[in-house]
Amino acid sequence: LHAMLRLKVPLIYLRDTEGDDWKKTVPTDEQFLFFEAIVPVLKSVKELSVFLSSDTEIRIDMSLWKVTALINFVEKEKNNYVTHGNNKLVEKFLGDLLSELNKRFPDKGRKLPAFALGHYLHPFFRGHLLDVDDENIQKLVENHPTTKEYFENSSLSVSSSSNNNGSNDSIADNAQGWEENEYNTILAKYNEDTNSHHIHENPPIKLEMEKYQKTIRSKNAGKTDTLAWWKQHAAELPILSGVARSWLATPPTSASSERAFSASGLVITDRRYNLDSDKADKLVFIMQNYSALENYIKKWPIEQENESDIEHESDLSLPILIEEYPKIPTKVRQRKQQRMDDSQSIVDY
Repeated sequence: LHAMLRLKVPLIYLRDTEGDDWKKTVPTDEQFLFFEAIVPVLKSVKELSVFLSSDTEIRIDMSLWKVTALINFVEKEKNNYVTHGNNKLVEKFLGDLLSELNKRFPDKGRKLPAFALGHYLHPFFRGHLLDVDDENIQKLVENHPTTKEYFENSSLSVSSSSNNNGSNDSIADNAQGWEENEYNTILAKYNEDTNSHHIHENPPIKLEMEKYQKTIRSKNAGKTDTLAWWKQHAAELPILSGVARSWLATPPTSASSERAFSASGLVITDRRYNLDSDKADKLVFIMQNYSALENYIKKWPIEQENESDIEHESDLSLPILIEEYPKIPTKVRQRKQQRMDDSQSIVDY
C-alpha cells in the first residue's frame, strides 16, 4: 500500500491515458482515498503485532497499555468517519477491525489475566488502567499460598476469641461486689491483652500490595526495566517479587511457541526421526538460544593443538572412547572432557 500511494500520481495518469488495461489494474480515486485512510491504522496494528510476538524481551508488562492505545486510536478514527460521513468504506473497515480487536482482547485486554497482572506489576503503571476491584487481582490474592495460610491462622484466632468471650463471662460472674468503673477497667485491659495476639486484618500479599503502591514510581514507562526493578525491591516486597518472576515471563502471544515448533521440525527430520525426546529437547533448546549465548561461547579459551594431538583426534568421535583408550595423550583427554562439560553447561544454562 505504501508503494502504491507513493506512485499514486503516475498511476492515475496511466489509468486515465493508457486504455482499459490500466483502468482495470489501477485503483479508483475512491479506493486511493480508502488506502490513504487505513494505512496509519494498519501501521499501528503491525507495530502492536511485532511488539507482542517478540520473545527477546519482557513484553507482558506493556501489553495492556499497547492494546488499549491501539483500540482507542481505532475508535477515534471510526468516530471521525461516522461524524463526518465522508467514506462509508473506511467506516465499515474500521468497524470490522474494532470488532475483531474486541474479540481478541476483551475489555481492551483487561479480561486477560496475564495482561492485567503484567500491567499491575509494571513499576510505572501499577494497575492504572484496571478497576480498583479488578477480578484478576482479587483472584491473585485469593489463590496465593500465603492467603490460605493466613485464613487458617485466622480461623484459629477466631476460635481463640470465642474462648476469650467465655472468659469474659467468667469475669462477669466473679465481679459481684465490684464497683462498675473497676469492672470496666479490668475487662478493657483483658480484652486489650487478648486482642494484641490477633493477626493483621489483611493477608500478607494484600499488605505488600498496599506497600507497593506507596513506593516511589518509576519516571518513564518505556525505559523502565521491570525485572531489574523487582530484583532491586525483592527484599522489600518478597511475595510480590515472586509473583513478578512468575507472571512477567508469560509471552503475550503464542508466537514463541510456534517458533519452537518450527525449530523442532528442522531438528527432527526424516533422517533423524529416531532421536529420543530428551536429546531432541536439548538440541532445540541450543538452536533457539545459541544467538543469545554466542558472545559467551566466543569467550571460551581454545588451546592450540599440537601435531601429536591431532593424529589422535579421530579416535575421539565418541565420548566413551575417552575411558576405553588410555593411550590417548592426557592433554587430548582433558580437552575432550572440557568440551563435553561446556556443551552440558550450555544446556543447563
